[in-house]
Amino acid sequence: MTFSSIFSDYISRIYAVAEEDSEVLLLPVSIVHEWLIKFPQINRLFYGEYEKRFVDVMNMVNDVVFHKLDKRILNYIKQQISISGNNPVKLTHKEIANNLGTSREVVSRVLKKVENEGEIIQTKEGIKVLINENARFS
Repeated sequence: MTFSSIFSDYISRIYAVAEEDSEVLLLPVSIVHEWLIKFPQINRLFYGEYEKRFVDVMNMVNDVVFHKLDKRILNYIKQQISISGNNPVKLTHKEIANNLGTSREVVSRVLKKVENEGEIIQTKEGIKVLINENARFS
């Protein structure tokens, strides 16, 4: 989205949250315009990233339309475990709710149900998924 705002000459509406120490490179739009002409590989990079994000959006739409909330929540937690490399993963019920477009109360209720079914454990260290990848929610 930020990259595409360069072509439309508008301010990006995207924000990022660093979950650990990070380095960020900020480039003026004029430099990016020059580089797009000088280095066509940047266009390939952009379109590759655009395709990845489009697939993510389509997967999210598919989840919303075809999957129950408990599966969506577990898939989201598994995704965060995969990204962070940590199981348990530190997530609040509110974070999950915000990212899945539901309420914290609903997430809390679903997670309690899933915990009672023995598929996760919730501790102060985070949420740990106990089921294997080929089980019900893979």
